[in-house]
Amino acid sequence: IAAAVVLSIVGNRNKNGSEKLHWAPFVMIVFFSGLAVLMAIFMLVATRGLPTFVASKFMPNATGKLVHTGFSVVIEHDENAAKAVSQHLDTLVKQRSLGWLVDIGGLQRVAANQQVVVEITTLDRDHTPLRDASVTVTLQQLAVSSNHYDIAMAETAPGAYRNAISFNHAGHWIVTATVVRGADKYQVMQDVIVSKD
Repeated sequence: IAAAVVLSIVGNRNKNGSEKLHWAPFVMIVFFSGLAVLMAIFMLVATRGLPTFVASKFMPNATGKLVHTGFSVVIEHDENAAKAVSQHLDTLVKQRSLGWLVDIGGLQRVAANQQVVVEITTLDRDHTPLRDASVTVTLQQLAVSSNHYDIAMAETAPGAYRNAISFNHAGHWIVTATVVRGADKYQVMQDVIVSKD
């Protein structure tokens, strides 16, 4: 942009001042201004994610769901990262082979520092309630690694595990339900937007 401004000043220096400015500086100013706006949009999408109306149009199966598209953490790119990805994929394969259905309920409207009763509903492959499992819920605020805690859930009915929880800050949270029975383990995650009040 500075080069275009200098060219416009130098190019406009004539004796009578009646000549029009050359088109090249205008093109350079428009191009670099557009580039700056485009880079700002990329930065916003990278840090905050796509707006909901844009995500619902372009992301698969995003209509009517909360979709997290922000990138708030640094990802490792060494040999340990490849092992972590491989372990995660192995975990997903094991969970699919279990055939369990785990659902997190009670998180539709959540406000900071207000208790809400969360229920984890569990069914096995045959759609019968999963009894005598150890169920914990982990609350993790996005981009704040120190703000997370685990809550043990109590079995209140066959396959239903409940407890009252509260979020200590407003913002974007990831809720992870972990169900363990014997040597089998199943995890499911849900995005939650916690309002201020």
